[in-house]
Amino acid sequence: MRPPELRSGQRNKRRAKLLSDSEKKQFLAIFEQYVRPYVSTVLIVPRPDALPGEVCSSATGLLLDTGQRRLLITNAHVHDGYLCCVSKSKNATFLVGGNDRSIPISEPKVVEKGDPKHVDLVSIEVPEAVDLGTIGNTALRPEYWPPERAKGEEVCIGLGFPAKWRRPADTDKLLKVGMLPLILPVASTSDHGFSIAADRADALTVEFTLELTLEDVIGGMSGSPVFVASGAKACLAGFIYEGWQPGNAMILQAAHADFLKADGTLDHSKMPW
Repeated sequence: MRPPELRSGQRNKRRAKLLSDSEKKQFLAIFEQYVRPYVSTVLIVPRPDALPGEVCSSATGLLLDTGQRRLLITNAHVHDGYLCCVSKSKNATFLVGGNDRSIPISEPKVVEKGDPKHVDLVSIEVPEAVDLGTIGNTALRPEYWPPERAKGEEVCIGLGFPAKWRRPADTDKLLKVGMLPLILPVASTSDHGFSIAADRADALTVEFTLELTLEDVIGGMSGSPVFVASGAKACLAGFIYEGWQPGNAMILQAAHADFLKADGTLDHSKMPW
């Protein structure tokens, strides 16, 4: 992810609430049912059969079905990485991955892409011919759109694939994948988005690795969706676009999900800058 940058707009700052072990266990159960099935790794590769060491860049994405379009949502700067890869290889491809397989999206069709300096989001149409079931995923179908914004004192549940595991040799036949569920309180909100933060030791609820075959996928945290816990469920609230670790703290910044309309375009009326 990119380093933090200053944002304009009023921020409502709050002291992050620490979570008990029992609360973490409860939220992790929500994560398994309401978050994990819809989140995928995103690999940008020079060609569909690229070796692990040839990966250009990686990220996380949300598979979303609003009722009007089936979409892959990630960060605009992730798509910038794809364009950079295309400039070097005409066969550059998005590989979208789930539990144990990946599927290619060649020449991804962008519905709308924001400016990474302001709204770091891009919506990419997922063709109907793409069977998400083959990667063990499905598309999130929200009960309503647009989703509500995150508020103070709420607990966020997210999932990303940290890039720190992305150190394969060119000849590796196995990839080591890190899957990182996040269960963190809302620390501040603004017109641009919201931040989730905690002490680093308290922030990482679960961290584990899986040995996967060459056809499988790895990724980075950019584009990780963030949900707000609501009773025994979780509702989409935003997408992580940057993060940093000052001292012993861990801070992640997310863009509001309601910047997106149901058709995948951006709602510029909600961008007062």
